[in-house]
Amino acid sequence: MLFAGVLTIFIFCIGPFGLSLFYAEKRTKEIGICEVLGASVSHVVSILSMDFLKLIVIALFTSSPLAWITADKWLQIIATALH
Repeated sequence: MLFAGVLTIFIFCIGPFGLSLFYAEKRTKEIGICEVLGASVSHVVSILSMDFLKLIVIALFTSSPLAWITADKWLQIIATALH
């Protein structure tokens, strides 16, 4: 069971890592131009992470209400079953 959990987490981490490598490779020229113009490392990191942050915020705002409604209905079912 421990091996299956570790394998699952490892496979899960490969996806975002591959996606970040893809974006970094895609924006190599932009990063090079920013570095030549004197951009700091934190600025380059912020440029690369903005795409991910946008996706995370969209996922958060779409999944939070769905999780809230699902958990509320599930707890109502449990509450009526215990009565």
